[in-house]
Amino acid sequence: MRFLLIAVLFVFAFAVPSGAEALDIQLKFSKRLEKDMKKINEKELQREAMFRKYRIELEPGKKAKNLMIDKYQDTIWANEYLLPDLNTYSVPNLMRTMAWAAFHQIAEPGFNGTLVIEVDSFFIPEFPLARYRSHGPRMNGKFTLLDGAGNVMAEAEVAARVVKRYTVSTSYQGPEFAYAETAVDGRMGPIVAAFVEKGLEDLLPGADAPGPILVQMKTH
Repeated sequence: MRFLLIAVLFVFAFAVPSGAEALDIQLKFSKRLEKDMKKINEKELQREAMFRKYRIELEPGKKAKNLMIDKYQDTIWANEYLLPDLNTYSVPNLMRTMAWAAFHQIAEPGFNGTLVIEVDSFFIPEFPLARYRSHGPRMNGKFTLLDGAGNVMAEAEVAARVVKRYTVSTSYQGPEFAYAETAVDGRMGPIVAAFVEKGLEDLLPGADAPGPILVQMKTH
């Protein structure tokens, strides 16, 4: 299967262990995902813009009700934390930054190497593009960890689903990746977080990688 290869070197100032070095992240998407990525990003960007404005998961063009901007203003939402500039928001950028941040929470300080993430498929029950809809959000692919010389240290086939873990806090600030509960069945963020979590934990047995945490947003 032909893949789209996206490689980037991250040196962002996340809160990482002292002495941690730069990690090369390579993303590979299946031919089908590569073909649809522009549309996927467009739909996701529209929904992300609505959430940042109204603090509810809302389809573009629909009227916002029961706004909760002030009530959840202290919550650190995963997408905004990882990609503060809305103009940089895309599924590949989200996956790269999320994998980088999660890896450095569990990796040994000073690690130098490459994390290769291959995404074969994903399905989300209410995703805007019909071909990616199916019961239960899931994502399939492969994770490979290479050392500085390019040797394979570990690899794992990954089949991830969202395990629903909740918080009732109105000011959740980590260490997991926070999403509105309503994002699970329509957005990319929660399943990407679950995929990254499972992939890293499969690569590094015993590690406790951050994953999605769902905020139960109340209107009263």
